[in-house]
Amino acid sequence: MSDAEDRTLDSPPVTGLEDIFVLPDYISEDDRILRWYNSMASQLQQEAKGIPMQTAQFTLMERICYFYANMRYQEFNNPNMSPRERRENNAAWQSMLDMFNRLLEKHNDKVVNEALLKSHEIVLASIEMVTDPVEKASIRRFLQEQFAAAGL
Repeated sequence: MSDAEDRTLDSPPVTGLEDIFVLPDYISEDDRILRWYNSMASQLQQEAKGIPMQTAQFTLMERICYFYANMRYQEFNNPNMSPRERRENNAAWQSMLDMFNRLLEKHNDKVVNEALLKSHEIVLASIEMVTDPVEKASIRRFLQEQFAAAGL
């Protein structure tokens, strides 16, 4: 496994990105937005904990947080912001969230598949411990019926 593949949020990128989650001063002066930004950054990192992260995925989390903070800052401080601009901002932010959610789903699918493979290996090893051929066939038949009934 390469260093990039082994990198997770438990061990942030060693490329100087450890302090990437920082808002520009003009936005961070609003305590509400700063609190939302920090909470969102913490929550996204928690949700992605243990997922191998490449730099682009790590920075996507920061962009999600920044975009939301900037969007809200503009909503509060830009009275000339049109409804169209608000919709476009919301759509762009939602698109980033969708990308992040696909990353989480892909990882969850991988975890489930790995668990199924391990379970399969355990079941096969258990069956091999049975020496009586009739009993072994009975156990296999039972497991096949149970897995079929469970839709597996």
